Amino acid sequence: MKFRKSIAGIYGASLVAGLTLLIGPRFTPVSGHIPAEATTPTPVPDLSFTNSSDSDTPTPSGSLENTKLPIATPAPTPTEALVPLLTDTLTPVTDETVQALISGYLNAYYANDVSGAAAFVTDTAMLNSSRMENDADGVSRISDLTLFYRPGINELELVVYASYTAEYSDSRSALPLFTEFYLVKTADEAYKIFNEALQPDTEEALIMARQTDTVMNRSVLSLIQRYHNACLDGNEELLKKNVKNSSFLDLDYLQSRYHYTEHFDNYKLTLFRGINEIDYVAIVTYAEKLVLIDTPAPCVDSYYIHLDQYTNTPYIYLGVISKETEAFTNAIIQTPLVQKLAEETNQAMEEALLKDEDLRTFYERLSDSSNP
Repeated sequence: MKFRKSIAGIYGASLVAGLTLLIGPRFTPVSGHIPAEATTPTPVPDLSFTNSSDSDTPTPSGSLENTKLPIATPAPTPTEALVPLLTDTLTPVTDETVQALISGYLNAYYANDVSGAAAFVTDTAMLNSSRMENDADGVSRISDLTLFYRPGINELELVVYASYTAEYSDSRSALPLFTEFYLVKTADEAYKIFNEALQPDTEEALIMARQTDTVMNRSVLSLIQRYHNACLDGNEELLKKNVKNSSFLDLDYLQSRYHYTEHFDNYKLTLFRGINEIDYVAIVTYAEKLVLIDTPAPCVDSYYIHLDQYTNTPYIYLGVISKETEAFTNAIIQTPLVQKLAEETNQAMEEALLKDEDLRTFYERLSDSSNP
C-alpha cells in the first residue's frame, strides 16, 4: 500500500520529484520513441475511414464494437471459409453452459487448481502447472467476466473472447485481461476448451482474426490498462511483458509520474492503423484519480502499438522510429477526430479545475514549477 501524505506534502514532494501529470492534451506518445535519421520522408498516406455501415461519420471514441480504423493499406479479403471468423462482429455469449465452462476454468486456473482446471480442457497433459502457479500467485478472485464469441473454423466449434479482471489479495492493482478460448464439442455434445496443437491453417486464421477491428480494440485497451497498473505498482516484470524493446523503459520517470496516482477509470480508445514499425497508433482518454484529491483529472495520451509478427499480440512500442513514421503519426494527431478529443479533454479539465480547489492548486503548482 502506498504511503499517503497530506495535500501540502504531496505538493512539495511532487515538485521535488518532477512529477508531470498528463492533465489536458499531450500527444507526445507516452510509449516514447527516438526518431531515426532518414532521407527525404515519403508522403504521408491518406487517412481514410473504413467501417461496415458505409457511414462517413466516425464512431465516437470508446465505442469498442464499432470504432473505425483509419487505414494506410486495405486489409486482405478473407476467403469464403474465413468470412464468419473475420467478420467484425462479436456476439455476446448467452449459452449458460459456455459461461459456466469459461468461468469454471478461470476460477480453477487462478486458484492454482490444476486438477480442477483439467476438468474443462481436452488434454490435461497440456496444462502448464508452473505457469499456472505463477499467474495465480496472489490472485484472490476473478471479476467482471464478459464473454463474446465468433463461429469457429475447421476443428473448432466456437472462438470465445473473455474480458475479465484478476484481483489480488495484496497491494497490487487489479489486472485487466483479454483472452481467447477455443471450444469443441465432445462425443456427448458438451463443450470443452481445446488446448491441443491447432492445425496450421486454423492457427493462421485465428492470427488473422486477432487483427479485426473489434478484437484489436479490446486487446489494445486491455494492454494499456495493464501497462498503467504496472506503472502504479512499479512492477518492472509486468511492464516488460507489455512493451516492445523493454531496454527503453524509463523506470525513474514512471515512478515519479505515477507516484501520487491512486487509480484510473473511464477509458475510451480510438485506434489508427500505422505504418512501418508501428502497427497502430492508440489515442486513449481516461480519468486519473490522484491521492487525497476528490475529482479525477481528465487525460489523453497516445501510444504506439506493435504487433508480434507471429501471433498478432499487441505490445506498446518503445524505441526508434523512422522520420516517415513520425510524419505519419503527427498527421494522425492533426485529424479532426483526434483534435475533437483534445478539445473535449480540455473542456473537461477546465470544468474539473473549477469544481475542485485541491486539483486546481495541485495543477497550478505543477505549472509554476515547470515555468521557473
